[in-house]
Amino acid sequence: MEQLHVTVAIIAILIGVIQIVRRKRGRAHRLLGRAWVAAMAVAALSSFFLRDMTGGFNYLHGLAVFMLVNLALGVWRARQGRHTEHALFMINTWGGLVTAGWMAAARHGLDLPSGVHASILAAFWTILIVATIPLHRQAVRNRGRRQTLVRSSRA
Repeated sequence: MEQLHVTVAIIAILIGVIQIVRRKRGRAHRLLGRAWVAAMAVAALSSFFLRDMTGGFNYLHGLAVFMLVNLALGVWRARQGRHTEHALFMINTWGGLVTAGWMAAARHGLDLPSGVHASILAAFWTILIVATIPLHRQAVRNRGRRQTLVRSSRA
């Protein structure tokens, strides 16, 4: 089960990078996205079978639940046509995968002081958040437009 978990997690990280840097429309994006969601779901679900390796359920399993919920919300937003929110859910879920991988590596032999691990993760999330600020702003603008449309349709 460990090999399956690690393999699909690595595949999901790589597909995620491709999805983040390439054009966001079209059939290729949808096909890669479906493959990514499947890999993410298998990685998250398979983590629950790694209790022997982790000594029982721990924070990484909590992160797996969080990632499954975000995956579902991201797919739902895409199906609703709310593409900016979809992008935010998926990018942050990918960030959760990278974080989980880093934390698992730290737990199982990546020998660095804990402050270094924390600094690397803080830098990673700072970069990810700063890079997605335009998406957050667009999501807020879109939310305002939807609320205006709802109000005008009720009048």
